[in-house]
Amino acid sequence: TMSHQVTKNPVIRQGWLRVLLFCCCFGIVSLLLAIPAVIIVIGTDPQQWQTRLAPVITELQAGNYLWIAILLETVISLVSVCIFRFWIDRRSFMDLGWRGLGEFRNEALTGLFIGPALLGLASVLMLLSGHLEWTDVVFDPSSLFISLGSMLLIALSEELVFRGYILG
Repeated sequence: TMSHQVTKNPVIRQGWLRVLLFCCCFGIVSLLLAIPAVIIVIGTDPQQWQTRLAPVITELQAGNYLWIAILLETVISLVSVCIFRFWIDRRSFMDLGWRGLGEFRNEALTGLFIGPALLGLASVLMLLSGHLEWTDVVFDPSSLFISLGSMLLIALSEELVFRGYILG
C-alpha cells in the first residue's frame, strides 16, 4: 500500500548526510544528558569548569564514577539511535538486526568466547616470554562483576551506534 511505502522511505535519502547529522545529534544529546549528570553526580558548579575541567574529567574516569559514565554513554547511544531510526529513517528499532539473532546463536557464542580466549593466550605468552608481570593480584568478585557489566554496556552501545546504525 501507499502508506506502507511512505513509512519505509527515510526523510533524508543520502546516507552520508544521515551519518553526519547522526554524529551531530549524538554530540547534542551527549551535552544535554552529560552536563546535568556531571553536575548532579559530582556536584560541581559549571562556573568552576573553566578552572577545574581537567580534575573533573579525571574524577569522572576514576573508579567511583566510571560506571556512571559508561551507563550514561549507553543511554546516549540508545537515545540517539532511536531518534534517527524512528524519525529520520522511519524504520523500527528491530530492523537494526535484532530479528535474526536466533539464526546466528553459534556465531554469537563463538564471538563472545574468542575475545577473552585470545586475550588470555596473549597474556600467557607475554608472561612466559617475560614481557608481563602480574603483581598484587587480589580477586574481588564485585570488581569482576562491575568490569564485566561495564564491558557489556560498552559493547552494546558500540554495536548500536556503529554496526547497528552507521554501518547499516
